[in-house]
Amino acid sequence: MDLPKYKRGIQQEYDKSPLALEEKILFAIRTIADFRGASVGGIQSFLAQNYKITNKKLSKNTIQNLYENKILSVGSGTSSTNHRFLIVGDPLLTPPDDQVVTITNMGLIGHGAEADIGNLVEVALTARLAESEVIFDQQASYKFMVGNGEVVRGLEVGVLGMKVGGSRYLYIPNKVGYGHKGLPGLVPPDADLKIDVKLLSVKVEEEVEVEVEVEVEVEAEKAEEEEEEEDEDEDEDDAMGQFKPGK
Repeated sequence: MDLPKYKRGIQQEYDKSPLALEEKILFAIRTIADFRGASVGGIQSFLAQNYKITNKKLSKNTIQNLYENKILSVGSGTSSTNHRFLIVGDPLLTPPDDQVVTITNMGLIGHGAEADIGNLVEVALTARLAESEVIFDQQASYKFMVGNGEVVRGLEVGVLGMKVGGSRYLYIPNKVGYGHKGLPGLVPPDADLKIDVKLLSVKVEEEVEVEVEVEVEVEAEKAEEEEEEEDEDEDEDDAMGQFKPGK
């Protein structure tokens, strides 16, 4: 993989001396520089192409250990089938403008524990199409695990940091909503969303267990260019495929 010129010098410095696998994984995450977090497959591809490390079980176990030792945290792009990781303490990267969720607090801020990745939250919500203001879903009580890909990514991002009793107005761009596929019969393709959400409860898990799955060998050997071409469609499937209005 050819790195941008400004990163090649950094990599050359890393290549001058033998590094522990942990350090190479951290370097991979920082080089990938995805605001959603680096995927396990992306990290493994980086290790294979830049360090000739092809033992996927070893890299998977090392990533798991880094997470368990709180060196890595779960990224906002994590879903039930695609785990992404960020480095604890590193500054958060800014998402592209067309993926920024606009958050406006409404009324009370709330109290108690803040909603975070790995928490089971219960919300009341009203979801509208941004252009027509047509309501396509309204829930008095809806539960989901933050960071598990059960709802659109925009909603997951929007509830982060909320406290019980707090309310927010979210403007969600289509790329972190239903994307170009939409939701047949309810949400047109490429439709932005408006969601009024109130946090009813938060179940804080002391330990969030993340099982990092090893991808099949053929997937590891795919060229990065092919992986990037498919990434947008996969992200949209992860975004809110499980959120079924009226459930």
